[in-house]
Amino acid sequence: MDTPGVLSGKKQSIGRSYDFTGVIDWFAEKSDLILLLFDAHKLDISDEFKEVITQLKRHDEKIRVVLNKADSIDTQSLMRVYGAMMWSLGKVKQTPEVTRVFISSFWDQPFKNQDNKALFQSERDDLFKELRELPRYSAIRKINDLVKRARCVKVHALIIGHLKSKMPSFMGKEAAQKKLLAGMGEVFRAVQREHGLAFADFPDMAKFQQQVADHDFSKFAKLDLAKINDMDNVLGTDVPALLAQFPSERSDESAAYAQKHSAGGAFGAPAAAAGGGGGGGGAVPGNPFASLGGGTGVDMSQWLITPSDQATYRNIFQTCNPIDGKVSGESAKGVLLKSKLDYETLGKVWNLSDIDQDGYLDEDEFAVAMYLCHQIMEGVVLPDSIEPNLIPPSKRGRP
Repeated sequence: MDTPGVLSGKKQSIGRSYDFTGVIDWFAEKSDLILLLFDAHKLDISDEFKEVITQLKRHDEKIRVVLNKADSIDTQSLMRVYGAMMWSLGKVKQTPEVTRVFISSFWDQPFKNQDNKALFQSERDDLFKELRELPRYSAIRKINDLVKRARCVKVHALIIGHLKSKMPSFMGKEAAQKKLLAGMGEVFRAVQREHGLAFADFPDMAKFQQQVADHDFSKFAKLDLAKINDMDNVLGTDVPALLAQFPSERSDESAAYAQKHSAGGAFGAPAAAAGGGGGGGGAVPGNPFASLGGGTGVDMSQWLITPSDQATYRNIFQTCNPIDGKVSGESAKGVLLKSKLDYETLGKVWNLSDIDQDGYLDEDEFAVAMYLCHQIMEGVVLPDSIEPNLIPPSKRGRP
C-alpha cells in the first residue's frame, strides 16, 4: 500500500489535518515490509521524511531501502549517489547496522543505462524474492514478537520478585524502598547475573523507576518460579518445535556453492587444516581476521539462539549481500568490526562460527558469530570450542 506522500518545505505544515507520522506508524505496525523509496535524482531527506524514518526506528527489522531510477545515471554517478544516500541515512538512523539497499529501476520499461544491467536485474530479483517470501516471514515475525514479549514479561516478573524479596517484613519499609529505587541499576544487574538474562530484554530503567515509584514494593506478588519454568519450557521447547514446522528456505544451490568454494575463501588462503568442529585454534579458510590475530549434558533439540535473535541476525545477514545463501569473510568483516572487538578475538569468533570450515558463513553460522560477539561484549569469556547447543540444527551430525 502506498502511504500518503512525504512532503518537503512548508508543504507539510499546510493542509495537514492529521498526524502524518502517527499515520505512518499505524501503517508500519500492520505491515510486514517497509520500503523507503529514494530517487537517484532527489536524495534530499526532508524534515518530514526524517521524522518518518525516526518514527520507524522500532520497526528496523522490517525496513528496506530502494534506490529507484538508478538506470538514469552512469556508473560513476551511481557510486556517488549511493554513498551520499547512505551517509544521509546514517545521520538520521544513527544505528551501526546497515539497512539492506536495493539498487535498480522499478518500471516496465527497458533500463536506460545498460552498463549495470546485470546488477539492476539481480537487485530487482532479490527484492521480488523477498516479497514472495513475505507470507513465511510474516508468520515467523508474529512468533518472534510473541517470544520478545514473553521474554520481557519474564524479566519484569523477575525484577518485581527481586524487589519484593528485598523488602523487610515489618520495620523500615519506606527507607528500604527508597534505597532500592535509587539503586535500580544494581537491581537490574543482580537479576541479570542471577538468571543469566540478556540486558536487551530489560525495560528502560528511568521509565521503570518512574512507574514503580508510587507502588508499595512489599505488596508486590511473590515470584512464582513454577510459572517462570513453564515460560522457559515454552520458549525453549514449544517455540522451536513450532518454527521447525516451517519449510526451509535453503536450496541445493547453497550446498553446491559451498562445495565449489570450499578452499581459500575470500583471501585465497589454502585449505589449511584447522581445529575440528569449528574450534578456536588454527587458520580457517576465509577468516578475514586470521592474518591479523594471533559441553556435555546439553539438550541438542534446542538452539541457544532464540527465534527473536535469529530474526535480528537474519536481517543483518541480508545487509552483507549474501551470494547463494553465504557471505564471504570480506562481506562479513565490516559488520563484525562494529562490535569493537580486537582482530584476534574476531578471528576466534570466525573460527568457531564457520562450523563446516568452508571459508564462508551461511545464515545460521552468521547468527552464531553475531551471538558470540554480543556475548563477549556483555562480559562472557569466549570458549575454546563451540557449545553443543550453540551448533545450528542444520549443522548437527556433521563432522
